[in-house]
Amino acid sequence: MLLGPVSPGNCRFFDMNISFITNKVPFPPDKGERIRSYNLLKAASSFAQVSLYSLCSAGEEQGSARAELDKLCAKVSFYPICPYVSASRMCLSLFTGSPLTFAYFHSSDMLADIKKAVISGEADAVFAYCSSSARYAMDLGNVPRVVDFVDVDSFKWEEYSRVSRFPLSLIYGLEAKRLREAEKTMLSEFSRSIVTTEKEKEKLVSIFTPSEPKASVIPNGVDVPYFSRPGEGGYEAEAGAIVFTGQMDYMPNVDAAVYFYNEVLPKIRERFPAARFRIVGRAPSPKLQATCRDAEITGYVPDIRPYLWSSAVYVAPLRISYGVPNKVLEAMAAGVPVVATSRAVQGIRVEKGKDVLVADTPGEMAEKIVSLLENSALREEMSRRAKEYVLKEHDWDATGHKLKDIFSEIEAE
Repeated sequence: MLLGPVSPGNCRFFDMNISFITNKVPFPPDKGERIRSYNLLKAASSFAQVSLYSLCSAGEEQGSARAELDKLCAKVSFYPICPYVSASRMCLSLFTGSPLTFAYFHSSDMLADIKKAVISGEADAVFAYCSSSARYAMDLGNVPRVVDFVDVDSFKWEEYSRVSRFPLSLIYGLEAKRLREAEKTMLSEFSRSIVTTEKEKEKLVSIFTPSEPKASVIPNGVDVPYFSRPGEGGYEAEAGAIVFTGQMDYMPNVDAAVYFYNEVLPKIRERFPAARFRIVGRAPSPKLQATCRDAEITGYVPDIRPYLWSSAVYVAPLRISYGVPNKVLEAMAAGVPVVATSRAVQGIRVEKGKDVLVADTPGEMAEKIVSLLENSALREEMSRRAKEYVLKEHDWDATGHKLKDIFSEIEAE
């Protein structure tokens, strides 16, 4: 198809119209899912004409988001969903064979518009961000389709089932089984699949055996210049300041913060009494607020960078983790030494002990954090190495080229 007007600064490498589907508006890029979806959308818009189809919360103000997304897309369509209606639909789906997340993220209007675009020839290819968006690209005939699983959701729900109590353990286990079947279907129907790490790719292989899925790895990236600490007049790290960031009603983050506060922080304060723990991120859960009473809990902040720059150590005590946590990459780009569990860095190829410090017990984690708090030279060396690593391995421009290569291969087939 011939391309229409292009956005300023965009260079089209080949003629292709892509329908890009997301289950949440990919702007502003201020949290993990939006950071990745926005940057992949930005990459796609550099080599193709993109039509965005995105769900959004009913009543959510989308004016500023639309203005920014219009710069990247030929067409932007939002489809409001009501959380209460979605929750009711999800409960009803317990008695069907459909995944609960598919029921929650459902819009008949969006499904109809995507099918119309494919049937009319407006879409040469379809890109779906995550499995709950991919269900909108099922049964679309022979149009090329790419799904970014990000992390393989069925394994995530499986782990939630293991760490939760009844009846949630039962519900999460049911969701894992249903999503596993849906993922198998997607692997057979879609032209290509994408995940964030080689470990996640291994999970796809285990699902799709004996056949080998057409899967590629596109790691998460980070905007290094944006997160880099200012020069003269910039922020100085405060002695004893330890920071953790993220969406603070998300189960893995709540578990990590509570674990650190209860098990690790007391051990740190035995040797470094001035240690302070900052929990930075929107929607802190009641459990988090009730437990971490001596921590600084900020709730939503418009910019996390000052909290990173003014902290001596970034901690990632994640015990439930998948893929590449953006929070770790952001801390490394901001020049904050990172102490993390093995789970938190399993998806990145850092040199443990030099780029980041890794500890999986409270005692080990406390020991390594104190070593950083007491040694400014060690902090500076780790900061330098961490920044070099993210520049080399997790620059969004480089990862965007990988998406272009995938669509080039599809076009050539």
